[in-house]
This record gives sequence, structure tokens and C-alpha cells, in this order.
Amino acid sequence: MDYNFDDRLLWESVELTKENFHDNLLRLNGIYYRYECSTPLKIGETVIITGIKGNVLLLEKYLAGGKYANF
Repeated sequence: MDYNFDDRLLWESVELTKENFHDNLLRLNGIYYRYECSTPLKIGETVIITGIKGNVLLLEKYLAGGKYANF
């Protein structure tokens, strides 16, 4: 069975904090991930994990009203 355990992260929302977001890495469940996002990110914002490419998380900003920045 071919299953990527990181796929469990898909569509999870994450608030960026000093503890989980630094040095261009995002820390989730004790694992550091590289990420790609089409817009700059900063601490305090909420992001949605929209995809996974290898060990890179694809992120989109979550906006008020349940909308995404680039959808």
C-alpha cells in the first residue's frame, strides 16, 4: 500500500506563530517542512495546507469569510 502519512495534513488550517514558523520552515507535529506560498507570510496569519510535493507543503492564506487568497 502506497500511502504518504503527510497527506493527513491536507486541508488543515494552521496559525503561524513564533514557535512553528521561522527560518522559512513550518513546524508541525515536531517535523520541520519547507513550504511554498504565492504570497508572503507573516506571524499571526492563518494558512491552509492545499497540497504536498515531496517534503514541501503548498500553503494558501486563509481570509475572513472562509475564503483563500488565491482561489
